[in-house]
Amino acid sequence: MNGYNSRIFFLEFADWQGAGPVDTENETVRDLEKLVRLVRDLMLLANNFVSFKAFYTRTGQAIFQAGTLYLDSRSCELCVTVNDTAKHALLANSSNICLVYCDCTRAGQKITIAAAFTDGDSDQLRVGRNG
Repeated sequence: MNGYNSRIFFLEFADWQGAGPVDTENETVRDLEKLVRLVRDLMLLANNFVSFKAFYTRTGQAIFQAGTLYLDSRSCELCVTVNDTAKHALLANSSNICLVYCDCTRAGQKITIAAAFTDGDSDQLRVGRNG
């Protein structure tokens, strides 16, 4: 959406919003802000979660990537945050990819990631291994 069309769109939205009963001015501003953010970020979300453009073209990290894991003298760029390791492992068994689950901590904050080893062997990967 170019700048001119988006201005017209937002003006029309503001007119529409103003035509009905307005609970509070803050609610209207909040609704308009949600719409502006949706229009701004819709393409970014589609490229990251629908077509995976950022991931496949390697133009940077996709939104869903949780960084790069360095282990066994290799780097794993396909790292994702995992909330429940047990549930994730049930589904991951059918992927035929060597996945490593790591608990990462920094300044008292902890996240669990799953990193995919897509090349090489898994002979040196063991539970409890650091680095």
